[in-house]
Order: sequence, then structure tokens, then C-alpha cells
Amino acid sequence: MEFARRTRPAPMSGRLTIMALGLALVGGALVVTESFYWRRLVAPTLAPTLVQVEGDVPRPGWYELESATVHEALRAAGASTDGIDNHPVRSGRRIAIQSGTVEIGPSGQEVLVGVPLNLNDASVEALVLLPGIGPSRAAAIVERRTQQGALQSVEDLLEVPGIGPKTVEKLRPFVHVAP
Repeated sequence: MEFARRTRPAPMSGRLTIMALGLALVGGALVVTESFYWRRLVAPTLAPTLVQVEGDVPRPGWYELESATVHEALRAAGASTDGIDNHPVRSGRRIAIQSGTVEIGPSGQEVLVGVPLNLNDASVEALVLLPGIGPSRAAAIVERRTQQGALQSVEDLLEVPGIGPKTVEKLRPFVHVAP
């Protein structure tokens, strides 16, 4: 009777080391690639920050900021940043400047989350949340829409009593027109 000769397998420790090293290299490449794609593709699409600036500034109002800091908000409102500490600002906050003193707090106004707002189907309650639009202007927008039909462009707001070119430019980041 003949016995089959058994061969001994090669030691696994060498193969496991090579496999572990290979996985580590591939995993490292995935981490680097993911980090690269995050910075390159995802980060720039993050929503800008909406900040209200009021007080001793030339142009008080709501501003859409890419890098939300006190200095950027004050510059957007036409104010000087000399002697003012720079701090990050969260969306929906109010920056009030009086006699060189800066106060950061809640805006006290609701902030639109679903912007841009479609002017052709927005209610008076939604329109009132837009910067520079009070109850009477919001009602005038709805009335214009009812009497003359849907707005064809944001510039059609110029046909609404009390809304001029400056208001249209202030509203542009927050509104759009769709049928």
C-alpha cells in the first residue's frame, strides 16, 4: 500500500504580512483620495452663511458670506474693521455695531431655510421673511402676481410698488422665478 506524500504548506506568516501591508497601502490611498475629494468637490458646495448686520454701518441688512467672520460681514455692510476683533459667525446671527462696540447674538428674525424662494408660489408669510420685505410689500408682490400673472424674472419685482433696483439686488440671493 502506497501512501500519498503530504507536502507541507508554505508558512502563512509571510503571506499574511504581505497581505496586511498591501491592505494598509490601499487603505491609506483610499483615505488620501477621500480627503482630496472632500476638499476639492464637497467642501466648496457647502451652503454660505447668512448673517444680519445692523447699527453703525452704511448698508445694514442680511449678507451671504463664504467665510463667516465678523470682519467679512462688516466689510460686506460697508463698515470699517479697524480695532474690531475678528470672530467666526454662525448662520442666522446678528452683528450689531454701535460706537465701535460689536455685539453678536440671535437675529430676532426668522431665517429662510428653503432659499431661494420661488416668487410665483410664495405666500405673504414666506415673503415677509425676505430681507427688506415687510407685510405691505409682501402683499403687493402677491397682488401683482394675482393681477398680472406669474413673474417671468426677478426683475419683474420692479413693477411692484415700493420695490426698486436696490431692493431687487438685495433679494437676488434669496429668490428665483419658476412657473
